[in-house]
Amino acid sequence: MSGLDSETDDSDVESSLVAWMDAGVSTNTCHSASAGLRKAVTEAIHFLQNVQLTDLDASQEELHREILKASHMIDNYLDGLKGHRPDAVKELDLFALLVRPTFIQVLFAQRRMFHNIAIKALLPGTTASIVVCWVDEHLAKLADTTAMIITFRSFQNRVLSDAMKARFEDDGLRASAQLPGEATFEQEDSFPHICATEKWAQVPSVISSVNASPAAKRLAIRLTFAVYDLGPRLKKFNPWIHRDTPTAAELLKILDQYILVTPVDQSISYSDQELTQAMIVSLYAISDSEQHHHRIVSPFRPRTLGSLLDMISLVMHWSGFEEEVACIKPCEELDAPQMVLLQSSNILWWIWETWNDYRVAGAESITKLTATWLFHLHDISARMSCDQPAASYAILPVMHHSIQTLVGAGYCEILPTSFFVVLTNACRTVHQLLHNQLISGRILGDATAITKCLLGLFILLNQKPELQSAILESLTMVDDPSFDKALQSILHDQRARFVERIDELILHSRRKLMNPGEPRVDLSSDSVQEVRLILDFLIRISHSRESQGRVQRSPILNLLLSVTQQVLQADLRAGSLNHFRDTIIAGFYVLQTDPTSSIKRLKQEDLWGLALDAGCSNLGMASSFAHHIVATERLPDSLLCTEAWDNLRDTLILILRSYYAEEEKPLAILVSSVICGALVRLLDADLSTVNLILTSPWTMSLCAELKRFAQNETRPEGEYFRLLQSQLVTISEVLLAVIRAKLDCRDTPAVDGRIPRLESRLLYYGRHPDCSLVLVPRLLG
Repeated sequence: MSGLDSETDDSDVESSLVAWMDAGVSTNTCHSASAGLRKAVTEAIHFLQNVQLTDLDASQEELHREILKASHMIDNYLDGLKGHRPDAVKELDLFALLVRPTFIQVLFAQRRMFHNIAIKALLPGTTASIVVCWVDEHLAKLADTTAMIITFRSFQNRVLSDAMKARFEDDGLRASAQLPGEATFEQEDSFPHICATEKWAQVPSVISSVNASPAAKRLAIRLTFAVYDLGPRLKKFNPWIHRDTPTAAELLKILDQYILVTPVDQSISYSDQELTQAMIVSLYAISDSEQHHHRIVSPFRPRTLGSLLDMISLVMHWSGFEEEVACIKPCEELDAPQMVLLQSSNILWWIWETWNDYRVAGAESITKLTATWLFHLHDISARMSCDQPAASYAILPVMHHSIQTLVGAGYCEILPTSFFVVLTNACRTVHQLLHNQLISGRILGDATAITKCLLGLFILLNQKPELQSAILESLTMVDDPSFDKALQSILHDQRARFVERIDELILHSRRKLMNPGEPRVDLSSDSVQEVRLILDFLIRISHSRESQGRVQRSPILNLLLSVTQQVLQADLRAGSLNHFRDTIIAGFYVLQTDPTSSIKRLKQEDLWGLALDAGCSNLGMASSFAHHIVATERLPDSLLCTEAWDNLRDTLILILRSYYAEEEKPLAILVSSVICGALVRLLDADLSTVNLILTSPWTMSLCAELKRFAQNETRPEGEYFRLLQSQLVTISEVLLAVIRAKLDCRDTPAVDGRIPRLESRLLYYGRHPDCSLVLVPRLLG
C-alpha cells in the first residue's frame, strides 16, 4: 500500500465529518451569517499571524486589546462548533486553519511572551503556582472542539450543569498550562525569534512523558490528532512539510513509547479512554504511512502490534469471549472512538494491511471493524476507487462468517436486516475490487478464496435476487484460473455440499415452473427472476472447464429445455420472454459446446427463431447468437440463414456508424468481432442462400461501410473508433475479402479456415433487475 497521504479529497470531508449537520438548517439565514463569521475569523487569524513578537510587551495595551479581540472572535467560532451553531458548522473547514502547524507555532510563540509578561507583573517576593493566558484557554478549546467534531453524534444530547462545565474548563486550563513552553531568544538582524526546538515541536513529546498528568497527555494527543489527522482532512494541507513539526519517525517513537507503557483493560474502560486510544491508533497509522517510503527497517515490535490490536478491540467493544461469527455483527450506532477509525479510509486501509492475515489471534476485532465499516458504507466506488490489495483479505473473513451464519440459520428470513446490509456491501465491495483488477490488469489478492465464498453464498441465499445478481456479476468478472481453482475447491469441500445444493436449486426451479396451483401464464415476475438467476448461475458454472465431468449437465439442460418450451409455447408473458431469451441462447451454447456431454439438443430452427425475434437492437442477444453460428456444424435452411444475415448485418452497420447509445458502446465494441465471424460463417451456406444474401442492397451498404472503415475514410477521431479498429483490424478484412470473392466467383470453397479463432467468456450486462448473461469473444488469432 502506498504511503498514507495527508491531503485527502474533499469528498472525505463531506461523507464523514460534515455528516452530522442538521438537514433542517435554514440555508438562506445560515449562508449570510456564516459568510460574516468566515470573514471575521479569517481576519482574526491573519492579524494574529502578523503580530511582531518584539511589540509584545506590557506597555502595548492597545495591541493587547486587539489580540484579545481577535482571540475572542476565534473562541466564539469554536464555541459555535461545540454548540452546533448553524453558522459555525457551515464553516467547518475554518477549523483546519486553526490547526495548521504555522498557526500553532504562532500561538506557542505568543503564549511564551504573555507568560513572561504575567510573571514579570508579579509583586516582588510572590510566586504563582500556575500561569495561564488566552492562548492556554484557546488550546484547551481547540482540543475540546476536536473531540466534539468527531463525537458530535454521541454528545449532542449531553447536558452539563454550569458547575460541571466550569470544572471541565478549569481542568482544560490546568492541562494546557503543563504543555512545554520554555524558549530561548537568539538575535538575528536585530530581531529576536523563538528557537524552533522550543516551540510546538515539543508538545507531542508530552504524550510519552512520565511526568505529565493524564489530562496533559490527553490534551497533547488531541492537539496532535487535530494537526496531523483532522485538519488535513478538513482542508488539504500536508503537516509533515513544516520544519517546526516532529517528523514521522520522531512521532512514531513517541507513540511507541506511549503504547508500551499504557495498559488496555476493557473492564475499566470509559468513553474518553476509548477516544484517546482511537486517536493513538489513527496517529500511528498516519505516521507509519508517511514513514513508509523512507523506512529502512520496520519499527514494529510484536508487543506494539499486540497493544495496537488491543486498542482496536477496546474501541470496537470486542472482548474475545463472544462467538466467532458474532464478529460480523456491526455496531449500528457509532460512538466517538469508532468514528475516528472509520471516518478515514486511509486509516482503515492501513489497519487492513497491518493485520492482513485473519488467522492472527485477536483478528476478529478487525473483522468487526470491517463489518461496521461495511454497514455504514454508502459510496463504494469512491471508497474503492484505488487498488487496495489488503481490502480483499479484510472482506474475506466477513464473507466466510456470513456463510457460517447462513448455514446455521437455515432460512434467510430469520436473520436481521443488518446482516444483509453488511453482506450486500461486502459483495459490492468485492465487485468493485474485481472491476479495479480488470482495469489495472493485476490479479486480486486471494481471488480463489473470495470466489469460493461467492459460490457458497449464492447457493445459500434465497429470495434475495438483488444480492444474488451482484454475486453473479462478480463471478463473471473473476479470471478463469481463479474461478476454476475455486470451483475445484468447493466441489471437494464436503461441508459445502455444493453438488447437493445445486440439485436442490434445480428442483426448486422446476417446481416454480410446474406448480399446478400457479398457472404458468400467471408466473409472477419474482418467480421468473428467481429461476433466471439460478439458470444464469448454473450456466456460469458450466462454462468453467473444471465443471466438465464434475457437475452433471443433464439436470441443468432439462431445466433449460423446460423454460425454452414454455417460451416457445408462449406460456410466459412478453416481459418474462425477454428476460429468458438471453439466458436460453447463452445457455445452449455453453452446454452444447461441452465436449464431454452427450445431451439432447434443442431444434436448431427453434433456437435461431428465438434469437431472430429479438431484432438487431439487442447487442447481447446478437453476440450470443453469433457464437452459435460460428460454432455450428450445420447451417439451417436458406430462409433462416438469410434472416440471420440480415439481422447481424444490420447490427454491424449500426456498430460501424456508432448508432448505439453511449452506455451500449463498450458492449458494441466487444461483440463486433464475433458478429463479423458469424457473417463470414453464413457465407459458407449453399449457393442459392449466398446469392440471396449478396443481392440485397444492404449488403452492398455493409461493404461500403467496411471499406471506409478499413481506409479510415469519413471516420471521426475518438476513443470509440480507435478501440473498434483494434477489435476489427483482422476479421473485418476477412469479411470484406470473402464477400468480394463470393461476388466474383459463386462457387468459392468453404471459408472456415479464414475465421480467426474465438474463445468465449461470459459477461453479466445491465443493471438489476434488467440484467442478462451475454457471451462475448476473446480474439485469439
